[in-house]
Amino acid sequence: MNADIRGTYFDGKTARARDVRVNAHAETLVLTGDDFIEKHAFSTFGATDGLGSAARTLTFANGASLTVGDGRALSALLKGSDHAETFAARAPHKTPWVVASVLMFVATCIAGYQWGVPWAARHVAHALPPAVITAISASSLDLLETMGFGESKLPAARQAELIAAFNALKPPDGKTRAKQILFRASPEHGANAVALPDGTMVVTDELVKLAQNNDQILGVMCHELGHVAHRHGAQMVVQGTLVAAFLGVYLGDFSTVATGAAATLATSHYSRDAEREADDYAAAMLKANGKSPKVLADMLNRMDHAHRAEKKKAGEAASAAGKSRDFSDYFSSHPGTAERIARLETAAK
Repeated sequence: MNADIRGTYFDGKTARARDVRVNAHAETLVLTGDDFIEKHAFSTFGATDGLGSAARTLTFANGASLTVGDGRALSALLKGSDHAETFAARAPHKTPWVVASVLMFVATCIAGYQWGVPWAARHVAHALPPAVITAISASSLDLLETMGFGESKLPAARQAELIAAFNALKPPDGKTRAKQILFRASPEHGANAVALPDGTMVVTDELVKLAQNNDQILGVMCHELGHVAHRHGAQMVVQGTLVAAFLGVYLGDFSTVATGAAATLATSHYSRDAEREADDYAAAMLKANGKSPKVLADMLNRMDHAHRAEKKKAGEAASAAGKSRDFSDYFSSHPGTAERIARLETAAK
């Protein structure tokens, strides 16, 4: 075996670096410098694991070390000798192991995104300081105003009536309350409601007009309060901007979190599990106050029909104008409407 490799040698006694040639003869590693020659049996030194052509370092019993820039060449020299390469050093040179490693990495990433990130987000969301929640909610409210949620046209007396009716309801957990209830006109988004992480609730005029009675409106508001109670908004933000959220919590830079989080909260949607949890919370709240969960089911049904009709109308108008429109509505962020209605009707029985 006569591979000729260049390396940097340190004798372990001084800081002097020596340029050496590395050769192999009769299971012996030979280091040749300008003023010395050293020989080491292959079985007497250790080597760092090799990853492709990355540099590798040999460590000798006398404290000396040798760094070789061409790790692939060194691996070839050691191969077949008495020096036993570790599995980690050999694997990168084997195509099946490279493929297996890539597949394992991809699987780990998918598993982390599917289960790890939501799990972490749920726990972090419940630990976020009030300052972060407030900053996220304020930025999100500002963003909603730029997305077509304008000044309400409802009479002040009507707004006060609904606010008083909702505030009179007892929450099932005995502690979650709406921070404030705001009414906004939004012809573009139609009958809609959204709760921000700090408990601020936004209800559209169109939702109020679509309802047959106050209880149906209160049912939707109970559902939104369920998102607040379970910290779903905060969880969604953390899940979408996990790194920024951690930096905001631990470094105190809340502005970074709030800026990116607002867009995440406004453009993302809750998972089916989150919707079920919010529906269950609403059903419990309605029952605790002598009302049937069916009022929420009935309102969801009315909203579903109204939004489908609006979407069809918008699609026809877009087709007539030769354009396509991505219609965003309440049900784009509240999936599984039929399933939710069925569950609520079952809860009412």
